[in-house]
Amino acid sequence: ADLGLGVAVGRYIEVALGKNDHEAVRGYWGTGNLIMIPFLTLVTLAFIGLGVWLGPKWFNVLPGNVNLLRACFVAGGLGLFFGYYGTYWLILSQAYLDFKFISLSRVAMTLLQILPSVALAFFTRNPLLLILWSALVGLLQLGIFVGHARRNYHLGLNLRAASFARAREMAAYTGKSFL
Repeated sequence: ADLGLGVAVGRYIEVALGKNDHEAVRGYWGTGNLIMIPFLTLVTLAFIGLGVWLGPKWFNVLPGNVNLLRACFVAGGLGLFFGYYGTYWLILSQAYLDFKFISLSRVAMTLLQILPSVALAFFTRNPLLLILWSALVGLLQLGIFVGHARRNYHLGLNLRAASFARAREMAAYTGKSFL
């Protein structure tokens, strides 16, 4: 869904880390963010727009549930953004070979996702609450990955380090990964 950009950015960051070239790391990371954020925003808006507009027709819901379905698409779109962008930050941790952090955070987030979801499903039977919970956990996970990257890798969005040259350099690998 990210057109192979996450894998490409991770690969180029790994090579730059191997060369101890932290300027290149910031450049690849910033370039990836500069492409990824608008792309995921467009995908999210398309998902929400199509779901709100065509979802009630596709799923043939009862008239009383149309607004609930539309709200689910909006919440699901936010969850989609947080989930995919969180995965992009996960790739950064993988590039730094930070597997202990990745394992601990993934186990904790999975438990935080599943256990309350089972309770919410049992007690409320409301799909919107489940989807909102999932989006909230995705946002929390994204925040954890961003905070960890800032503290341990000294990387934020690094948009100022982005360059067209880095994007061109990663384009072929991104295309290969996407295909």
